[in-house]
Amino acid sequence: MLIKKIKLNNIRSYVDEEINFPVGSILLSGDVGSGKSTILLAVEFALFGITNEISGGSLLRNGENKGYAELHFTIDGKDVIIRRGLKRSSQVLQDSGSIIINNVRKELTATELKQKILEMLNYPKNLLTKSKSLVYRYTVYTPQEEMKHILLGKKDERLEILRKVFGIDKYKRIRDNTKIFLDEIKNRIKEFSGMVSDMGDKKEQLRIKENEQGTLLKRVNEVTPKLSETNSLIEEKSSKIILVEKDIKILENLKKEIEINNLKLQHNKEIIEVNNKKINRLRDELSNFSEISSSKLNELNNISLDELKKNLEIIEKELNEINLKRREAETSKRNSDDLIKKINSMNNCPLCKQNVVATHKHDISESETEKINTLNKQIQLHSKSEEDIKIKLNNARLNYDKTQNRKNELELLRYKLSEKEKKQNELNSLIEVNSVLDKSNNEIDQKLGSIKNKIKSIELSEPEFDKLKKELDELKLRDKELSVEKGKLISKNDEISYEVDLLKKEIESKLKIQININYFY
Repeated sequence: MLIKKIKLNNIRSYVDEEINFPVGSILLSGDVGSGKSTILLAVEFALFGITNEISGGSLLRNGENKGYAELHFTIDGKDVIIRRGLKRSSQVLQDSGSIIINNVRKELTATELKQKILEMLNYPKNLLTKSKSLVYRYTVYTPQEEMKHILLGKKDERLEILRKVFGIDKYKRIRDNTKIFLDEIKNRIKEFSGMVSDMGDKKEQLRIKENEQGTLLKRVNEVTPKLSETNSLIEEKSSKIILVEKDIKILENLKKEIEINNLKLQHNKEIIEVNNKKINRLRDELSNFSEISSSKLNELNNISLDELKKNLEIIEKELNEINLKRREAETSKRNSDDLIKKINSMNNCPLCKQNVVATHKHDISESETEKINTLNKQIQLHSKSEEDIKIKLNNARLNYDKTQNRKNELELLRYKLSEKEKKQNELNSLIEVNSVLDKSNNEIDQKLGSIKNKIKSIELSEPEFDKLKKELDELKLRDKELSVEKGKLISKNDEISYEVDLLKKEIESKLKIQININYFY
């Protein structure tokens, strides 16, 4: 690669500058701060963009919002122009760039542009993801302090840097990885050897378990016939017991039937006893009704209190009317007396204010006196009629009360007759119930006799049942013992079978491991 020139716009101390590089060796000289390092940094920025060593803020001129570096060079007979830009927002960021190869321009992102440069310079591709451009730093441009660090560093560090610079560190990694791989193989062989070291013991354990399993199966074959024989005897005894149990069940049912009938008999007797007491009581009560006759009740049908009550209301109404007339006459009489007294004491007319003459007063007094005499006669007649009506009303009330009392007496008589009839019906019902119960008791006694005869013929089966039951219990106990023994043997055999399977699988696995060990060797 041959650098021709570089253009700087707002890059550190350069506002807008174009620097041409002649063919041959070049010396950059000048005072401190004159911009020598800026040119080298701008070349690095144009090639690789922002890195950990080059930040955007350290390149962009203070106070400016945009800037760029444009590098012109030739490589492999191609003319190349690279341009990278910077822009300021909250911080200085790398803008998109462009590359022109033999007058063919391409707009690329910062990463795409870096990748293109690495391909052209034939640098390792892994530098694309690294923030440090070590190859450029140590082959093209190395700051003084970093060069001092390389020259004065340890041998291994210098060697490591050179390997990275020239891309030969991969051979060291191959050697180191080979050593790691061989160590891993040795460890695997050691680990596998430990895993198969007890294979002989496992085979011996398998032989012992298989022998033990054979012994268990032999014992199972011995127990199985005995268990079958015991089951046959149990079935035989059970069949006999079933037949005897039928008779025993019939016997139990007959005994329950006797118990039930005895309870019925006792219950009937208790009812008869209670009914007899009620019958005696009812007969005593009916004797008290012997004097009551139903013939008197005919009189009750002839009594009508409604007519008497209606007549009583008519008399009371008549009395009220005559009383009203008498009071009206007395009121008229008082009015006339008041008028006579008032007219006699009056001198002037209250309306016309004229003198009232004596003749006028005499005429009015005389007219009112005649009226009073007529009213007195009416009052006397009304008073006499009122007395007569009161006597009539009193007689009517006495007659009503007497009839009411008689009716009550007859109603009481009818109630007593009704009670007598009820008690007589109850007495007859109780006598009939006792008769039915007596008949039922006789039937129960006959039934009990028949049941007892049946029981005598069945009771002979009970001793035989007890004997069979005892023999069956012994057989069931023997069957249980044999079943438990067989179950334990089968369970133990299953357990050993499981262990045998595990041992076989483990031995098979160890054999495979042995094959792997042989492969490693």
